[in-house]
Amino acid sequence: MSEEEVDLELIKKFGLHRKWAFASDELAVIFGKDGEWDSGMITTANQPVFIDNKLMIYYSGTNFDHGCGEYEKEIGEHHTSGISFTEVAI
Repeated sequence: MSEEEVDLELIKKFGLHRKWAFASDELAVIFGKDGEWDSGMITTANQPVFIDNKLMIYYSGTNFDHGCGEYEKEIGEHHTSGISFTEVAI
């Protein structure tokens, strides 16, 4: 992961005291391999969807990082994006 990639991690809240902790040591959505549509940046809707005992996370991904188009980096025809979802058992 480069310093300009945007990823997605889950956190959880304990009680009423706003104590937050990571839900897992792993990313909620794993980046694609180099050049794949979700290899550079991952963003999500503002909230997940709960269905039965699953947390559905809908997300978009790109094959370029967050700094693309700034400074010396150029946006080219080879840049792609897409949408998908992942399920997390709860």
